[in-house]
Amino acid sequence: DLCAAPGGKATHIATLMQDRGEVLALDLNRSRLKMIRENCDRLGIESVRAATGDATIFKLDRLADRILLDAPCSGLGTLGRKSEIRWSKDESTIRELAALQTKLIEHAATMLKPGGRLVYSTCTTESAENEEIIQKFIEKHKDFSVVCPPSKFSKLTTKQGFLRTWPHRDRIGGSFAAILERRKA
Repeated sequence: DLCAAPGGKATHIATLMQDRGEVLALDLNRSRLKMIRENCDRLGIESVRAATGDATIFKLDRLADRILLDAPCSGLGTLGRKSEIRWSKDESTIRELAALQTKLIEHAATMLKPGGRLVYSTCTTESAENEEIIQKFIEKHKDFSVVCPPSKFSKLTTKQGFLRTWPHRDRIGGSFAAILERRKA
């Protein structure tokens, strides 16, 4: 789990894995690791290893089976509950974030084993931070393909096979996710 703090997704993944195996919860900010550890302690999760690191350059000891990249984003899908962010985001912010998101997904791909899956997600409705990132990535990396989400999410799945929520349609925040699989050698 890259960009993991406060650890909700990492602990959920560990729970789905029945607290077996290992979940690496990586975050750039050392002070935020405390939140991850507290969540693990509260839930009795032992399989999560919290670590400080820059996900654009971090090196793993071995390739990962699965990677979750819940990328830093403009958060424009959360305007319903965080209306103040509309005043702090502009086109240059989105361009800067898209550049960071591109670096993150490019590096994440180097850490994934053949046959592994990478989930890229955001809480924004901006296509520059979502579909465009994935389209460019897929064009560049022919060994990756989009995997359609399970059929229970069909109402939220786009023609391209991405998960997409819209506040006005789905009565939840705007979000995006793509499941990418690295082809086996």
